[in-house]
Amino acid sequence: MFWGFDLSPEEEEKLVKEIAEKMYNYGVDVPALLVFETMKPFSNLSSQLGRFALSPFLPLLGDDLGFAGEKWLQIFEKEENVEKIIKHLEELSDKDNKDKSENKKVKKEKKGWRRFIPF
Repeated sequence: MFWGFDLSPEEEEKLVKEIAEKMYNYGVDVPALLVFETMKPFSNLSSQLGRFALSPFLPLLGDDLGFAGEKWLQIFEKEENVEKIIKHLEELSDKDNKDKSENKKVKKEKKGWRRFIPF
């Protein structure tokens, strides 16, 4: 750890939700699920490689981005956090799919000659 701090479980949970929501909002939830499911067994190794490649550059970005980068690296070190991100992304997708299916059930009233077309 470059800055020498540990995340509390509450902070970890908050960051996990924040990461999942950002990925979902950007629309990369499906590729992220694929990558995380593939990366999950190697999460500690991947995080250490990321730390090796990124740690020299984090102080150059300033303290705020440096702390944020260090926190993200700590999140991805633990396999259970990666699993939490996957579950949160799946929950967001399921919730959105349920909302879309409920909206499809409400059919719009067709107007004019279109009401005679069966599809």
